[in-house]
Amino acid sequence: MTGHCKATILGGSGGWRRISCSKKATKDSYCGTHHPDAVKRREAKAKAEMKEWHEKYARLDFDKRAGDKCRELGIQPEEIK
Repeated sequence: MTGHCKATILGGSGGWRRISCSKKATKDSYCGTHHPDAVKRREAKAKAEMKEWHEKYARLDFDKRAGDKCRELGIQPEEIK
């Protein structure tokens, strides 16, 4: 396939503006970066990583608040196990 990717991106010199992607089109007139299937894969991966991060943060936050509450009541969190 010849030609350039048909995606429009933000960039350019002298400030942010919409420009055409300059990469060579490989599939369905898109480059490998901007092809809708590639975009969906990246977004799914990012969403999974963000979900994992939020779950980890929520657990750490809960543990910290539970420990603070135990200390407030005069109980050492290590004694609860």
